[in-house]
Amino acid sequence: MKFLKHFKEFWRDMTPVEVISRELAQAHLDRLEAENATEYATACLELSLARIERLTTRLKEYKQ
Repeated sequence: MKFLKHFKEFWRDMTPVEVISRELAQAHLDRLEAENATEYATACLELSLARIERLTTRLKEYKQ
């Protein structure tokens, strides 16, 4: 009997509250992913800026 109950529960239409709750949870996950991507991009930018500064300094040393 439990099997049929779970089977029917699985195939029933979701309520608006359930749909909104799922979408809200997904929006939170999407935000976390975007924040991670932003942190990664910021780290890449900082690395590139430091590399440019280091290489520019080194180039000036060789030109003297």
